Amino acid sequence: GNTAASSIYAPLAWVLLIVCWLAAIGSFIGRRLRRHLFDSQTGIDSLRQMNLRQFEKLAGEAFRRQGYVVEETGLGGVDGGIDLILHEDGQTTLVQCKQWQNRQVGVNIVREMYGLLMHHQAAAVKIVALGNYTSDARRFAQDKPIELIHGGELIATVRSLQTTKARATGPMDNPLALVGSMAASLLVIGMLASATAVTPATVISPSTDP
Repeated sequence: GNTAASSIYAPLAWVLLIVCWLAAIGSFIGRRLRRHLFDSQTGIDSLRQMNLRQFEKLAGEAFRRQGYVVEETGLGGVDGGIDLILHEDGQTTLVQCKQWQNRQVGVNIVREMYGLLMHHQAAAVKIVALGNYTSDARRFAQDKPIELIHGGELIATVRSLQTTKARATGPMDNPLALVGSMAASLLVIGMLASATAVTPATVISPSTDP
């Protein structure tokens, strides 16, 4: 009974532990890579050398360092126009990134994001572009909770945040904290395994006395 259950659940606990470790390590490495990408930017030319996925990660890291909690929803996929979702003080902001090298962002893109703002009942919209915006796009965004960020503004923000050494830190950003968490989880699994271990019952032989 208990021994059989322990033998079944113990391997599952180890599998779950390994999965959690791999997820934690992957998240730690991802944060380090985003920070390196951010801190290595030197100007608008370095932004042009990025692919779309890197551009979105850079924008996300910039918002993190400004105090937002960032969800990366797109990263190059089919995302309905929303690449990042920002959370701050109970407010939600939708972000779309456009790394167009030779095109301005037109009014259709801005109008589409405004529609998503209304649909999701978000507080604001930000569009981050490598280039600039058409005059129609800028007129449409006027008097609406829409911020149009062009490449020059983005790199100025990045350089400013690099200078101030702003960081978006979490409990697992420190390698020692990561190792400590892994050791603690291993200890918990060991304690649970010990607690569920059952000492085999002593078998009493029938008495041979007359």
